[in-house]
Amino acid sequence: MGKLKARQVHEIADHFLAIGRAISDYRYSNIKSLQDPLNKALKDLYWSVLNTADSLYTNSATLVIDDVEASLTTIRQISKEMQETFKTLIGIQEAIDRATGIVSLGSAILIKDPAAIKLALGKLLEKEEK
Repeated sequence: MGKLKARQVHEIADHFLAIGRAISDYRYSNIKSLQDPLNKALKDLYWSVLNTADSLYTNSATLVIDDVEASLTTIRQISKEMQETFKTLIGIQEAIDRATGIVSLGSAILIKDPAAIKLALGKLLEKEEK
């Protein structure tokens, strides 16, 4: 198992912050068409992603992932694709599903569970390929 260095954890947190911004931009761009429960769901997911980013920034423990470089490459790819995807999403449920996947990934990273990280990354990649 590889250990993430502080620089790598900081990079992951940067990606979570960028995804949070994409969620927020999407929410505000579609605010007039969002029903209250969907608006609240996106708002809650936005805060979950930002809180995860904050936890990653301040996490002083060394995080452990089976394949650090492959996981970081995947996180970079997902972050870039999600930022672009949120600009063009049509379905609100798709936005919620993608943001929920990011929150799951962040939680898995923070609890240092390599199996959960791999599972969350796999699910996010599945959604990106659809």
